[in-house]
Amino acid sequence: MKTNSKKGAIRNAKKSSRTKLKLFANSFLFVRELFIKSFINHLKGRDK
Repeated sequence: MKTNSKKGAIRNAKKSSRTKLKLFANSFLFVRELFIKSFINHLKGRDK
């Protein structure tokens, strides 16, 4: 019984880590987009 519960806990941990990675990747992409947009706007501002 103990081994089964351990396996279940490991499986749940893997699932939660995957969702955390997904959330982190999404937030990273979002931040990167904002950074690129602000950088482009900064370059445009310098051209004027």
